Amino acid sequence: MQFTSIYPQRAAKGAPPQPAPEILYSCATGDPGSPLVFPLNAVRWLTPPRQIAALVTHSSHDRFSAELFHFGKETRPMEAELSLLKPGSYTFMVRQKDGGKVLATRALPVVGTRTRVVFSLPPRVPCEVMITRR
Repeated sequence: MQFTSIYPQRAAKGAPPQPAPEILYSCATGDPGSPLVFPLNAVRWLTPPRQIAALVTHSSHDRFSAELFHFGKETRPMEAELSLLKPGSYTFMVRQKDGGKVLATRALPVVGTRTRVVFSLPPRVPCEVMITRR
């Protein structure tokens, strides 16, 4: 019943704006530009694109962070390929976004242009992945 009362009000204001695929691409990959020009993906999520939300919050040559949420009911194994980090020694950490409880932390050596990291996400808990240079 609420739809029928809201629809006439919304119709008077015009159609909602069209979604921008560039924004979705940038949020998921950390690339500030267009995928059609010269893609600079900071990360490639090596996981099926179901029941997952990812937002890259920072990507540079010495730091990476992203917010992740798994909608499923069981722990989800994850793998990511990082491509912008310079070679060196980094710290990898997964923590709960609310409260900051650390779920996993370890050293992460970056040797080449593509570094893979494997971790897991708890079900239905907003998490943050952080990679910082030591």
